Amino acid sequence: MTLTELYRKTLQRLMRLDVGTDPSPDAARLIAGRYASLYTLLFSNNLVSWAFNEEPPDEAEIPLIAMLAFYCAPEFARDPETFKLEGALNLSPREGGPSQTRSRGISS
Repeated sequence: MTLTELYRKTLQRLMRLDVGTDPSPDAARLIAGRYASLYTLLFSNNLVSWAFNEEPPDEAEIPLIAMLAFYCAPEFARDPETFKLEGALNLSPREGGPSQTRSRGISS
């Protein structure tokens, strides 16, 4: 996934861009700026394996879109909590997400 695709999918997730259309320059700048902040946060916590200007790995797509949507939600009149939960649920238990037994309601 390219960074352009990440920005486009984030805007689509925020319901601010239709499939097959291009983002406005202002929306693209906002998303790119928030990605820079998010990347810095993830990098400082040793949570990225790619360089800032490189394509994120495919397995990072869903959580990155959710985290980026969380950071951008207020600018697009959306509730950030929706995206915060979505990002956490897509993490593996090893990475801080819920365990499969807990997410399925299985008690130990």
